[in-house]
Amino acid sequence: MKRILVVFLALTISLLSCACENATSSQTTGNDIQVTEAKKDDIIEFDHLILADDVNVRIELVNFYAEDVNWSTGAQNEKIVTFQFQNKTDHNILWSNENFYLNNERTFVMFNSGTTSLEAGRSGKASMIIAEDTQPEHTALKSLDELYDLEGTFSIFHKYEDSQKNQSENVTFSIPKAMNGEVTEIATPDAEKYGDVIHALTENTWYFNGGADTILDAITFTDSVATISQVYFDGNRKHENGVNDFAYTLDDTIITVTLEDGSPLSIPYTYEEGVLTLDTETYLTQEDIIAGLQGFWTVETRFLGRHVYYAHIEGNVITTEGASSALNGAPGSYYWSGGDGYTGSFQLNFGGFDSEMQHAEDWFFNVINGKAVLLYFDSVCTPVNITKLPGQYGYSF
Repeated sequence: MKRILVVFLALTISLLSCACENATSSQTTGNDIQVTEAKKDDIIEFDHLILADDVNVRIELVNFYAEDVNWSTGAQNEKIVTFQFQNKTDHNILWSNENFYLNNERTFVMFNSGTTSLEAGRSGKASMIIAEDTQPEHTALKSLDELYDLEGTFSIFHKYEDSQKNQSENVTFSIPKAMNGEVTEIATPDAEKYGDVIHALTENTWYFNGGADTILDAITFTDSVATISQVYFDGNRKHENGVNDFAYTLDDTIITVTLEDGSPLSIPYTYEEGVLTLDTETYLTQEDIIAGLQGFWTVETRFLGRHVYYAHIEGNVITTEGASSALNGAPGSYYWSGGDGYTGSFQLNFGGFDSEMQHAEDWFFNVINGKAVLLYFDSVCTPVNITKLPGQYGYSF
């Protein structure tokens, strides 16, 4: 019995000694996930060290390792870092490294192994050689420990079935900050405190100016994400110009959306007696748009001749007509369009009108200086104080 006990104690001491030789250390990140570094001469492994985490992708540090590589100029003991990417979207993504730095010094980066593309909901690993950015050849790092200072940016390309929706985002990371627990997960609104406000946010779409008279943005919300979409208008009618998801939080008076570059989009709001209102000087609902478009509008264009157009919106009915100078015709003569077929009920779509009215697809709306404004193609219309449309004989050319 004593011999068995002695052997058991010896085995236990031996296992503890091996664990010490592997120099295993643990620490906790800001995400309250236990992180383990397993160090050997040629590899340092990590467990659940999150470097970046947003609504689209999570990036974790897997390991540092060393590998002898035979180049045409000679062998080098290259130092390599491995990342794990998780695609959190419902579409494919592709990634590429942008700018990597060690102690603010630009580094040489070369893809070594793994994958640079992921299907929706999938994860994958990728390894890259990190070296000193020397010319004409790079210089291998002296030790794996230098990789603890690595910081950089990944470009994430979002690939949709509709290629017009394709977009890119930059995701930054810092290993030293992550090791110090400074990585924060994506911010989400306080559902317990603001549940009623969040529910009201999810039930509407708000339109706002996209930075020009011919660019329109729309913002919608889920319980964790704000989605901003954009369209623009030109002589070929309407075009989609991207859809982006962003994190958001809110307090008693402000919704804060964190944009791609990290800057905040602050949206004042009020919530009283179950009614949610966003900043009325900037953000308009569909009901606000329809109310703002009521009345008569006109615009004159000079593309391939002189043209004048009118529109009348009353309730959910739109009526339009127009006239064009008669090319090579008698002075004052023109061609008129209107009458039957140029009126119909409508529903708003993103920037335009769904209607059986002829040429309904030529008319659009935007939010300009906080007000709903009608557009004909990319020409901004102005309100006109009349009581009826001019009609076939009301034009002068």
